[in-house]
Amino acid sequence: MKVIITYSLAYLIFSLTGCRDRVETSKKEFLTGNSSKRWKIVRTVANGSETPVSECLKDDVLILSESGEAITKTGKLKCDPNEGEEIIGWWNFSMDSTELTLGSEISMRVKILEISNSSMKLEEIDSTRKDGKSGNIVTFVKMDN
Repeated sequence: MKVIITYSLAYLIFSLTGCRDRVETSKKEFLTGNSSKRWKIVRTVANGSETPVSECLKDDVLILSESGEAITKTGKLKCDPNEGEEIIGWWNFSMDSTELTLGSEISMRVKILEISNSSMKLEEIDSTRKDGKSGNIVTFVKMDN
């Protein structure tokens, strides 16, 4: 009887571990597809109120690759006159895959509020606040390649 319980527990542990791995894989697949995926900002919320997407961000494209590379193609309208054509950086998940860190010259942590194959909603994490919430939320949609 003890052997059956031991095998049952081992099976349960392996089953749960396998499910967790599939969830993490799914989030990565949502972000990057099979190799990379292109994202465009469609909605911004600042301090709890919806705000118009800045004109200079409307033509920007964020490309997240499976390898962890993040490229922002800045488009023709520049937010900063010294901005180049693209900003090359990186991204990675937190240990529990509920947060992303995006970086280049500086890095930013964001909480994944929603994610699917065609959209994602991210909230900036403010480490200076006790609850970590900034009230700044950005919604992206997947662009056709």
